[in-house]
Amino acid sequence: MGENKITPQIQRQTATISMTNTGKYYISILIDDEQSLPEKVKFNQKTTVGLDMGLTHFLITSEGVKVDNPRPLKQQLKRLKREQQKLSRKQKGSNNRNKQLIKLSKIHERIRNIREDFQHKLSKSIVCENQAIAIEKLKIMTVTSMLLSIYVILHWINKISSVP
Repeated sequence: MGENKITPQIQRQTATISMTNTGKYYISILIDDEQSLPEKVKFNQKTTVGLDMGLTHFLITSEGVKVDNPRPLKQQLKRLKREQQKLSRKQKGSNNRNKQLIKLSKIHERIRNIREDFQHKLSKSIVCENQAIAIEKLKIMTVTSMLLSIYVILHWINKISSVP
């Protein structure tokens, strides 16, 4: 039928359980599979890409491909404003305020999830297509001192530095 694979002994090192404001639980598990690192592969210019974080576009590659920013905050701003106004009218310490706070947290969580999903899909496609990636590094304080819009500041602070 099928080949019987024996899985090596994996030792769990740490497990962290966290809960979001909306009541969702997440677990992060760190393990050591005791395998050695893969050998370094030589790469050429065809399989190398340079990335530039833009002001008008989320990302511009060295090949000239421009990736637009989804701007989830701008999309959800009207709804966010309405729910924050409802929250401000609730009496502090009441159950209705706590319920409204959860509704507001869900909107913020949705915005965060849209950003993370976009960045994950983009980084995965870049990594799968290229063997080497060069990223322009920009000082955030320089950008903020130029009094750019809040979208640019949120854009840079967000997890883009963690693109593999």
